[in-house]
Amino acid sequence: MFAKVHPAEDVKSGNTGSCHDLVRYLEKETGEGQRFFSHTEQDISPERVIMDIDGNKKALGANDAKFFMLSLNPSQSEQMHLIGRKVDDFKELTPQEKKEVFQKLEAFTRSAMDEYALNFGRDNIRGGQDLMYYARVETERSYHPEDEEVKQGIARIGEPKPGLNLHVHVIVSRKSLDGKVKLSPGAKSAGNTWELEGRGTVKRGFSHEDWKVRVQECFNRKFDYQAKEGETYVRPQVSAEIGKITNPELKNLLENYRFTSANQIVVAMKEQGYTHKVRKGVHSFSREGERVSIRHKDLKKFADPKLESRHMEGIIERFNLYKYKQEGVAYRENGLEAKNISFLTYQKVPIEPEEDKSVTGKPETKEEAQQPQQETPGSEAHPEETENEAETPMPEPDPVKYRKELKEVSYDVLFDRETKTYVPISAIRKYAYENEINLIDRYKHGYAVRNEDLRECLANPEYRTVRQINKAMRERGYTIERDEAGNYTYIKGESSFFMERRDLLAFTGYAKDTGGRERERGTHRSADKTVGFIGGKAKQKLINEILGDSFRTERMLVGNVKKAVSLIQNPANIKMMLIKQIGSFLNPFKEL
Repeated sequence: MFAKVHPAEDVKSGNTGSCHDLVRYLEKETGEGQRFFSHTEQDISPERVIMDIDGNKKALGANDAKFFMLSLNPSQSEQMHLIGRKVDDFKELTPQEKKEVFQKLEAFTRSAMDEYALNFGRDNIRGGQDLMYYARVETERSYHPEDEEVKQGIARIGEPKPGLNLHVHVIVSRKSLDGKVKLSPGAKSAGNTWELEGRGTVKRGFSHEDWKVRVQECFNRKFDYQAKEGETYVRPQVSAEIGKITNPELKNLLENYRFTSANQIVVAMKEQGYTHKVRKGVHSFSREGERVSIRHKDLKKFADPKLESRHMEGIIERFNLYKYKQEGVAYRENGLEAKNISFLTYQKVPIEPEEDKSVTGKPETKEEAQQPQQETPGSEAHPEETENEAETPMPEPDPVKYRKELKEVSYDVLFDRETKTYVPISAIRKYAYENEINLIDRYKHGYAVRNEDLRECLANPEYRTVRQINKAMRERGYTIERDEAGNYTYIKGESSFFMERRDLLAFTGYAKDTGGRERERGTHRSADKTVGFIGGKAKQKLINEILGDSFRTERMLVGNVKKAVSLIQNPANIKMMLIKQIGSFLNPFKEL
């Protein structure tokens, strides 16, 4: 469950004037039972929502926020838990199921708004009944201009997205229901007390982290749901430390952005126009006479190297590794942009020991060092002396000494504009490897291949191997060349296109085939045994004929020549293919 207070930029026409445009926008769905509701009422008309919210603005300035938009966004598994069965689309629900799930979401929204009210810590705001808010359940999410499907022409702006998309939008007034209290979730100094003239001491502030955590806990408790690791909001353990930061830019970064290392914070501050220096473990940021310092060990507290599974998989879902490898730091797509993190840091460098010198203080010459030492008469070692010398412990070598050198280090990260998260490319690769996620998929990422003919081959499900794709490219008039590393160059006329063998293997799906090879090992062994009956050049010719021009590439991956037959996609046909190839070589009439 992801609860969010939307910024003013997300609100139709902003939130300093009338809520008319936002209310009309939320009316875009007209399904059965989809009406505005409050904490105590249902089936409220849009006109009343506009009148109540716009009329509850006493003592608010012209530029003050008059209302805020919140949203409650359950995950796919949470939505199916509410429905009670597995479905892929909301249209699959019966009218009774739709009615029940609406009722559950309405009841949950009231509980979430109770937590919202209590989060302000005001004595006279005891729950959602003291707030003026109106909510509405929505079942669809629409495509926006920034969506990649729209850019590619697959979808049109305003078309509904597939799948389950249940969520709740809430319009909550800045003033309480009685109009006496200002409640702003933008005041993040939760727990502070303020002295106001004529009113004494009052509390002020709203903790976004507390609200998100309590909303998740409320959902789990209310619907007896066991939240998975990737669905649970993880509370940052440094919220108390952020209050100690006085610099507004640094405080904004630490509050609203997610970093996975301290050096990413340094680079983000440099992007704000600050110069950076580090000395004796203290970072100093300066800009136009303004200076802020923070210890490195304190800065590290604001960087969490581990992202939630839901967070990481959401980034991977939108990431195209193949396109990133082509464009580098120019990569911009699906709300993601690549950046290079370059920073100065101290690294330990071993100090080389000084050279040994002779008694005179001069080092041995090259000739002297090469000459064997001659023994003088009577210098032979006695057995007793030799034994005693062996018992004498050798002196321990001097410990290696280090010095610190300031060096520049750099690596690439992805910045997710949706969640304002920095994550290293290496961390994405590692997570995908550990969870068997393919970062290069022919049907999902093939659009980034610049050669139109190769794109069409990848889109054709009949071409399942490198050999089949290369054969199809030859039929289209291409000449294929390979370099020593096995990479391919497709040449047609005066134009050419280069493809790394590793990328082409990933596009064919071979790179992620692990369990399949293990399951088919028995079949492969029988095929290897059959090939073993053939000797010499005939055997080698047969293997090359079966595997085609990708044999050497696949051989490097598999690591075993005899097991290379496992590259055939359908193991059930291995024997038939072998018999057919053997027959063609052994046919005495073949040359006639």
